[in-house]
Order: sequence, then structure tokens, then C-alpha cells
Amino acid sequence: MGQRQNWQIQHRFSQIIMQNTQTKLDRKTTHAYHKTVKGGDPLQVDIKFIAKMAGTSPATVSRVLNGTKPVSPALKKKVIDAVEKYNYRPNITARSLILRKSNLIGVLVPNVSVTFHAAMTAAIESEAERNGYHVLVCNISDNFEKEKQTFKMLCGRLVDGIILLHENTPEQIQALTDISDIPLVLGGIHIPDCSLPCAAIDDEQAAFDATDALLQKEITQVAGLFNNCYSLGTLRLQGFKRALKAHGISADDEWIYFDDCTLQGGECTAERIMQGKELPQALFCVSDEMAAGAIHRFLDSGVRVPQDIGVMGFDNISTAQILRPKLSTVAQPIEEIGASSVRLLVDQIENKNSAPSNITLAHQVILRASTGD
Repeated sequence: MGQRQNWQIQHRFSQIIMQNTQTKLDRKTTHAYHKTVKGGDPLQVDIKFIAKMAGTSPATVSRVLNGTKPVSPALKKKVIDAVEKYNYRPNITARSLILRKSNLIGVLVPNVSVTFHAAMTAAIESEAERNGYHVLVCNISDNFEKEKQTFKMLCGRLVDGIILLHENTPEQIQALTDISDIPLVLGGIHIPDCSLPCAAIDDEQAAFDATDALLQKEITQVAGLFNNCYSLGTLRLQGFKRALKAHGISADDEWIYFDDCTLQGGECTAERIMQGKELPQALFCVSDEMAAGAIHRFLDSGVRVPQDIGVMGFDNISTAQILRPKLSTVAQPIEEIGASSVRLLVDQIENKNSAPSNITLAHQVILRASTGD
């Protein structure tokens, strides 16, 4: 049996095992067995029963389901077929309590509809699977009270660790760690005065490089669109202002805007810019979705991009290259950030005494048509 077919068998079982309950045979399936049970009650399908139906031992069934030791492809198929035929669902909670390990990772996402977070989550799931873990993704809608309740739920489900994609304040992080000392990792974000392991780019330097690339084009009037959080607000604003200062330009507070990292946030900011006394020569946005929304509103209003105003985004999501004009942006290695977050978390889970570490990944400024390139 090939590697792909072997993976498919494991994947089929993973879909069964995640249902997290111990069940009995379906009545139609068990009808023929009623005579063997006192009172005619349906059979309790447990690991011994599956072993009997597959013609093997309970230990071998356990090896197949947990992937702990090699089992011949033919025998593995018999076990999986029996699991499916008799609808066997191991009691995950009991197993996790006994082994003190569930091979489940929780991911708290601020907004699953944002393309950046969707891409990050996909990368996390892929890397988790490679490391033998399943992922529970939870959308918290940028609401800390919902985040706390979700955090408690994940800890109650006995996840082995949690990746945070949502930026919290230090006080909020303390509130979460007061709930549980479960391993935590920050994915693609920074939190001030926080010792949690983190996989991310250098946001301040990335914003500096993007703004500097605009200023190198002899542009002197640059507006900035930021978000009210630490990485996309404080750090990237610092880099933006540092680049202006390096070119002898004072930051104009009238051209510094804050909004949500969404298409709507970009559209609203573009409207505000057009209502000002004059257009800046360029707009730097801290997300591609913001930039796309701004471009859409500019073009709808007869403002040409890049002839009247250049637009720079951030992230290099998949739509950046299909926008018209194609979007200049700062490329984040989204897949590698997600994968690195998983590796940091697995290290925390499996090496309890390992010291927290950070991974800083490289970014790249990509100039395209939206800035006249």
C-alpha cells in the first residue's frame, strides 16, 4: 500500500475519532447479535469487539488507531474497515485523561473571513498534520470576552496547546494565563512585554522598508492607514514615521488614519482622504484588504491609481496580483509563519522544560503597478 493510500486510511479514521463519543452499534447492524446479549440489548462496541471483528488483538487495534507502531497494510485495512462498519468511536476524553495528551491544537482567530487569517490557518493545519496533531479553529470575532470563553472551552476539551492569532493587551494575556498554564504561542503577532514564544516578521522594519520604497520614488506626501493594535498600529506606525524622518519629512497627523483591516476599512479611509484639502501622493496600508478597498473607492470616485495616488499594501495575499492595478505590497511568509508557530508549540508541548523562543522571519517589499512600477 502506497504512502498516499496509507495516509487516506489514517485520514478516514481521524474523521471518525474526532466525534469524541463512545457509541453502540446501529440497531440495524446489531439486530443479528441480540441473542448474544442478555435482555437483547445492543452490543457495546469497544476495542475488544473491533479486534475480534478484524481478527486481531486489541493492542494491534490500538496501534492502528494511534499510529504508535507499524502495522501491515492488509491488517490496518481490516481494522479501519471494522471501525467504519461498526461505527466505533473511541472515548477521546477518557483517552486524553489517561495519556495526558490529546494531539489537539486550538487556534484562536480574530476573523476567519480575513484572507490573511484564512491562509495562516491553512498553513497551521498542514504543519500540525505533519506533526501528528489535529486542529480546532475558533473564530472570536475580535471580542475578548468571547475569546476568554473559547479559551476555557478549548482547555476543557483537553487541547495540548493553543496558537493565538489575535492581538491582546498584556493584561488580557495575563487573564488567559490565569485560566490555564497550557502552552501558548503567538502566530504572526507581537504583544508588548510578553514572554510567550512568537513567530512573526519584524513589523517595524517592514513598515520602514515599505515607506522608504515609496520615498525613494521622490514622493514626499505619504498617508498611512493603520489598525488600533500593537503590531499593525504601534510597531508599523513607528516604522512609517522613522522612514519619513530618515528622508527629512515630518509626519502629518492629518494623513495618519486608523480603521479595521478589511475592504470596508480601506474604502472608508479612501473616502476620508478624498474629503481632505488635497490628495497625498501615496497611501501606505497595513493590510492588502485595506489597500484593495481603498483602490476600489478611489477608482469609483474617478481618482486614478497610481497616476493621482499610489497605494502600497501589506501581506501579499493571493489577490494582490490579480487586482487592477496589481498591488505593491510587503510580502509576509504566511505559510512559514503558520508552520513555525506549530513547531514552536509542539516544542513547548513535548519538551516541557524548553525555554520559550522567538522566530523572526524575513519580509520583502514588492513593487507593482499600484505604485507606478
